[in-house]
Amino acid sequence: MLNYVDLSDLAAGTVVAIVKIAATDVWVQSDQGKWIALAYKGERNARTEMGGGGLQVRVLADSLNVRSGPDVEQALVDQLKKDVVAPLEAVDGKDAWGEMDLGKWIALAVKGGKFVEAV
Repeated sequence: MLNYVDLSDLAAGTVVAIVKIAATDVWVQSDQGKWIALAYKGERNARTEMGGGGLQVRVLADSLNVRSGPDVEQALVDQLKKDVVAPLEAVDGKDAWGEMDLGKWIALAVKGGKFVEAV
């Protein structure tokens, strides 16, 4: 159950800038066929930050597995070390929220539903 105030609705096709992602179980795609667990089972492995090309991820864990898809069962294709920065191309997961403006959050992927795509 969500316990937040609904400030407004966005029409399909609306483009917004996401400045931050918060989640307990979310995967992000950094390149074609390369996914990392930004947060998995509540443990944060990386954080989002703004960079020259838009939203990017910075690895917080000492070593972070890169998978071929957004799940721990997907093939291991690489590893990233702490402080490595990668672009953010897509978001998937069970509980991912994006902040568009101070205190204004939208559901990116919640309870199996995906509500936005990166453009």
